[in-house]
Amino acid sequence: AADMGLRSLLASVTYRGSLVWKLTAGTGGSLTAPVYKMLSHRGVRFEFFHDVEEIHYSPTNEIETITVGVQVELGQGVDEYAPLKKVKGLDGWPSLPKYEQLDPAQAQRLESQNIDLESPWADWKPVRARVLRHGVDFDDIINGIPIGATAQICAGIVAKIEAWRKMVDNVRVTPTLCLQIWLRPTLAELGMDLP
Repeated sequence: AADMGLRSLLASVTYRGSLVWKLTAGTGGSLTAPVYKMLSHRGVRFEFFHDVEEIHYSPTNEIETITVGVQVELGQGVDEYAPLKKVKGLDGWPSLPKYEQLDPAQAQRLESQNIDLESPWADWKPVRARVLRHGVDFDDIINGIPIGATAQICAGIVAKIEAWRKMVDNVRVTPTLCLQIWLRPTLAELGMDLP
């Protein structure tokens, strides 16, 4: 909007510092790992390898139950998955699971077949289902799942609540692709001459 553009322009006139910052480490290590560590330190328990299967309809119009698929079990003696690894002295998110913390048979299959648990097209079925209950397993939820998947995982809600049905029918989605290129040469070695 024009008013926001004008405000941004006026703010930039008196701004001191760079308008654009180049990270010297990966986004996961620089931005999300510290938040994860802080929340963990404050007692938040993270449970990885869970895939939302259904957010169930409830006549109360509150989310009462959520069914998740437990993708893999942790290994014997592993109470909590520790996801971070050190990369050049900083905590970062590895590109692959830490197989040594998982059930050995499941880890072996994941690794040997190069299965990506984050892909909805992965040839992998959850090892069991788990039902999360309001007031027991969660107090509030944030549905951070794209609208394109909402019709599937919230099918009962969409069928019963007109506002959800309109949202699913009328909010358009745009499929996107992402690409990361990792190069060994530095930017200077590649020919970028930036101050």
